[in-house]
Amino acid sequence: MDSGEKRLNELGYKQELRREMTLLKSLAITFSTVTMFAGIPLYGPSLLNLLA
Repeated sequence: MDSGEKRLNELGYKQELRREMTLLKSLAITFSTVTMFAGIPLYGPSLLNLLA
């Protein structure tokens, strides 16, 4: 039991949401972040092609 869960128990609440980071979740967050930053430079040229 971590300190956050202990504090919730002191306040009379039960922890219902799990706070865990699995390998799949970590990879998904990393992939989303990398593709977002990789796509930013492509936004301008594609917008210019739409306007032409």
